[in-house]
Amino acid sequence: MKRSIALLSVMLSVASIAPVHAEVSSSDRDFVTKAVEAGLAEIAEARVALKNSQRPDVQTFARRMIADHSKAHEQLKSIAKAAGIEVPAAPSDQDLMRLKAMGALAGTEFDNAYIQDQVKAHVAAVELFTQESSQGQDAQLKSFAAATLPTLKEHDTMAKSLPLH
Repeated sequence: MKRSIALLSVMLSVASIAPVHAEVSSSDRDFVTKAVEAGLAEIAEARVALKNSQRPDVQTFARRMIADHSKAHEQLKSIAKAAGIEVPAAPSDQDLMRLKAMGALAGTEFDNAYIQDQVKAHVAAVELFTQESSQGQDAQLKSFAAATLPTLKEHDTMAKSLPLH
């Protein structure tokens, strides 16, 4: 009997120090994965734009993408780490293929492809962050999504205002 009580006491002690990370929903984990991969792709693609674009407006936009997405990436990485969520170290395979294809373009062909991709990427980002900000279950992730959403909407507007040539 004493042994059972001692074992139960040890089990309760272990349970009380078990990480809270298991409580993070799969949808919140999916949000982190998608947001991190997309953000890393944004940064990488913007770096390609700085090399391959000759347009000052596209380069200004690319610098803004690097600054804003780098800041958001660090914030999200910190929140995810605290929640015990593993963060991808690179863009998705699909994003990497797109980056490779973009890297082979130059001039007007690059600029048009980059602008079109940025419009598509920011429409998707706004949708992803809107969903997390309204339906997320982790309070910190939900708050991060809501706080980041205005910047993503601004990026969307900026991308749509870049003229195609």
